[in-house]
Amino acid sequence: MKKGHVDWANVDWPAPLRDAVLRWGTPVGVEDARKDWARLIDAAQAGVPTLITYERSGWMWAVLVPLTELDEPQAVLPSYQVSEARPKIAELLQAALAGMPQLLRRHNTAVAALMSAAPDARLNVEELLRAGATLTLEYDPGNRGDLIDDGNVGRPPQPETFRAIAVDPSGAHIGTGTGASVAHALARLHRPPAEPPIEYDEAAPV
Repeated sequence: MKKGHVDWANVDWPAPLRDAVLRWGTPVGVEDARKDWARLIDAAQAGVPTLITYERSGWMWAVLVPLTELDEPQAVLPSYQVSEARPKIAELLQAALAGMPQLLRRHNTAVAALMSAAPDARLNVEELLRAGATLTLEYDPGNRGDLIDDGNVGRPPQPETFRAIAVDPSGAHIGTGTGASVAHALARLHRPPAEPPIEYDEAAPV
């Protein structure tokens, strides 16, 4: 096995990640996903998901899925061209882990999505309220976009969105959820992802 390469098939996964592996299959690392990106997108489009993790930081997991796996309306999701997403897969994994699926397009047609592989990150609204948390709802009316003028395309239209924000009795942030309705925002209420471990260059002086 090459130095620095992780043999994902023989890893002793913690319980939550073991459940993800049982559901989605053995994961691939970000670098391997980047090299095989077009094929993985084709597989997702055909209904075959792929679990992806960041090799140097096991806290970042997401799954590349067909659009039928999404509960969210596509209009409210961030979206990227497949070629645009390829060099920043790790960044999109983090956004997906935070609870916001990332839509992937080919020729402006959605074909797949990256979504969280950790459903336990979602928060129970009733339990939060019983524990003394406060929930705040925000509304963004969106915009109708800018008109095309002299061949120049302005901002694309943005749909209206709702946001639910939870804080504990001390005012500390617990989690956020965003959606196309209040019910959807509450259902998507989730904790923020854990901070990645600090990595030091071993050759650099401390």
